[in-house]
Amino acid sequence: MAQQGIMFSSEALFIPSPWLLRAFRTLPVVNRAQIVFRYRDCYLYCVAYILHNKRRLFSAFFANTGDVRTCHLPPGDPLRRAFNREKFTCIDLPALIKTQLVQYNPTNVFVNRRRA
Repeated sequence: MAQQGIMFSSEALFIPSPWLLRAFRTLPVVNRAQIVFRYRDCYLYCVAYILHNKRRLFSAFFANTGDVRTCHLPPGDPLRRAFNREKFTCIDLPALIKTQLVQYNPTNVFVNRRRA
């Protein structure tokens, strides 16, 4: 989904994939109507989602192996659907996020406006 040649500055604006957006919207700090995010916010919201769900994402695997470096995504988790992965490490996260972002271009966004 990521476009070739995009500069991922922390202030650049992007539209996340629907599954990534679904994960963001589970967080109480995210405006549910917002669809355009800075790259920095996308990264922080992914980290916040992981920390908010840490017991579900780390506990079962940690109990068996003691591995806290690997995040295991259960079936049905929005990040699992977005990243198309069952597990990943914190090192993988920036690259995975970048695959789920489309650079925001105000001239290409359709806005549903009601006529007065």
